[in-house]
Amino acid sequence: MAHNRKILLLLLIILGALRLLWPMDISMTDDEPFMLEMALNHNSQHTWPVHALNGSRGIAYGPIAIWFYQVCLKVTHSLVAIILFKTILLSVAMGWFVYWLAKRFTFLVPIGGIITMISPYLWRYSRDLWDNILLAPLVGFVFVGALVFSQKPRGWILIAMAIAAALATSIHLMALGVVGMIALHVMVFHWRELLKRWIWVVGAIVVFGLINFPYLWYLKDAYTPFPVHGSFASFWFAIYLARLFTAVAFEYILGNYWFFFSDNIVLKGVFGLMAVLSAGAFLFSLYGLYVAARITIKGWKDRGRQIKDPKYLLASLTVFAFLGHWWICFRSALISHPHYYNPVWIVGLVLVWFGMSELWSKKWAQKLFYAYAASTLTLTIGFAVSIHLHDGNRANRYGPTLRNQIEMARVFSHYYPENPIIPQTYHAQTYAHSYRFLRQFYFGTPDQETLPNVPVIVRYVHPEDPRSATTEVVEAPLK
Repeated sequence: MAHNRKILLLLLIILGALRLLWPMDISMTDDEPFMLEMALNHNSQHTWPVHALNGSRGIAYGPIAIWFYQVCLKVTHSLVAIILFKTILLSVAMGWFVYWLAKRFTFLVPIGGIITMISPYLWRYSRDLWDNILLAPLVGFVFVGALVFSQKPRGWILIAMAIAAALATSIHLMALGVVGMIALHVMVFHWRELLKRWIWVVGAIVVFGLINFPYLWYLKDAYTPFPVHGSFASFWFAIYLARLFTAVAFEYILGNYWFFFSDNIVLKGVFGLMAVLSAGAFLFSLYGLYVAARITIKGWKDRGRQIKDPKYLLASLTVFAFLGHWWICFRSALISHPHYYNPVWIVGLVLVWFGMSELWSKKWAQKLFYAYAASTLTLTIGFAVSIHLHDGNRANRYGPTLRNQIEMARVFSHYYPENPIIPQTYHAQTYAHSYRFLRQFYFGTPDQETLPNVPVIVRYVHPEDPRSATTEVVEAPLK
């Protein structure tokens, strides 16, 4: 088993390193330029904001993500350096959590831990200069902290968990559901240990409150209620958590992505089969949820003794955390957008891993897992290569790569800032603020009086090729 864990560690390092390929191929569309611009503005004013951008539920996001990018921009003016730093930080944190789980809970089949690094969704989110994915290592730390405290109760662990939980909720309040249920698990199963360390408990509450106070005080007057109503679709969305570890429905990000591999009908069929095999994670996840719930309920009356069993500990904590995730999905009427799974990625990981490990004695389960893993990894690499070769894609949620957008910003810098723009692409029309930010970030504001003020067209270089997203800026022809 120790040999298998070493293989897992090696695979985590190799697969994690793949995320570092072509860092300038990330997308830059909606929130990212606004967040970076906000960080730059506050740095120039030597201030720290108490909130970030406005959300879709009448609540502004917390300031921690802006603070993160403020610190990064104080250290370097290179977006490439920030992309690489953030990607390494997230990948190392996720990889460490996976390896720690494999080492402490030996009933988990080690090879199952690779699903974190083969996920196309996590490949994309770990690289983007966004805020949501920053929840992943923080919530993961709270989850692992609860496991550590269950096995070796120490007061300082409560303080560390409180700091991570506070930082997570000051990025996005949706983290409250899962961290709240993790805290409830600790209270239900370890109340005697908490009473013995009551001063540490008080300290953890104070730390959590102090970190969140500026943000919550701001929300006191700024919160605008947004009426939402959960539905059965929200319930299904919560259970659909394993999607994060598959290539299923990745057209959400890349559009009709079969075009981006090949026009050959046979190859399209092969990639379609891979997408079907990639859905194998759903079977493992549903079975993992069933087994974890059954173990938790069966041992509930004797939970004080059962919690000492590693399998019961992991199963019960995962069930509690999943219920927190379900409540947030229902309360916020979440029915789409896979980035809402990022805060609970470690819960989804454990569910898939748990189910796969319980079924591992069956040959068909082993074959299904290897087929799932190979298909998902192949598609993830294929997506990355396709994005690189075609300068992004034309899907609404990706668009031209950062590299291509910087080249366009370079051309824009030779024209008057307010000159007329004729957009002939979706992204030039919808996300023009990205080009404006990149122009200012890289090329500053030259003497405007010397710049021509003529209409320019933003268009695809190869409009006939639906796979190509390479975009250019040209002067409009004179009438």
